[in-house]
Amino acid sequence: MVVAADRMFTSPPPVNIEFESDESKIETFLDSVLVLPSGSTAIVTEILDAAKESMSGKPANMGEVGELLRAAYAEIRARKAEEIHALPMAGNDFMLARQNGTTLPSYLQPQPGIYQAIVAQSAQFSMETELLMAGIDAGGSRIAAIVHPGSIFWLDKLGYGATGSGGIHAVSTLNLCGQTRSHDLIETIFSVYSAKRAAEVAPGVGAKFTDLAVLTSTREGKKEIRECEPAILEELRKTWETHKGTPPPDLSALRKAYNK
Repeated sequence: MVVAADRMFTSPPPVNIEFESDESKIETFLDSVLVLPSGSTAIVTEILDAAKESMSGKPANMGEVGELLRAAYAEIRARKAEEIHALPMAGNDFMLARQNGTTLPSYLQPQPGIYQAIVAQSAQFSMETELLMAGIDAGGSRIAAIVHPGSIFWLDKLGYGATGSGGIHAVSTLNLCGQTRSHDLIETIFSVYSAKRAAEVAPGVGAKFTDLAVLTSTREGKKEIRECEPAILEELRKTWETHKGTPPPDLSALRKAYNK
């Protein structure tokens, strides 16, 4: 599995600013699972923490990991919708009533107008956050997107995916590259790097830094994560700038840099 990310972070409200950081956005969820987020840094942290907290032992496969992350996403979204829309509209009286076991629907039953407004606003609430999950289990490599309102889409057959404002550019580039699961490692590394660079034309995608990591499974079943060193990234940059928009280049120099 090959993944790439920028380092553009979004701070939560009320600041809501974007900035590039020295921190990588490639998150190691488990030794065999990487998560690439887009959206609010604070919300992503809550989702990952909630998913880890709900784990009882190590998940048996990627399907279980995906369900953990999907459920955590839905849980955090429901909590944020309540905090942002429901509780402010219900007021302090409801907070006092809640301490005695009153639920929001029963409290608002005599106030159908407010209840309907809360339901409508909560249903439309989006965290504007997405997760791309890539990992390896006994069945092989798997990739999935976890998106609003708490849905998971498995992209194994396609073999690639992207999130965030530059996602459409990244996916289009991978499609034009003819990327499939049958491509070898070096070809895939170059395709993924090209997709990230193509995504930089979109607003909100960082162009200053590119992180690229490779997740592999050894013959003994051990999972290894390799963060590509500056020498590899530099060779990728030179190759991409020389050959962008042309047929696939000679990747022998990149193979040499990667295998050092």
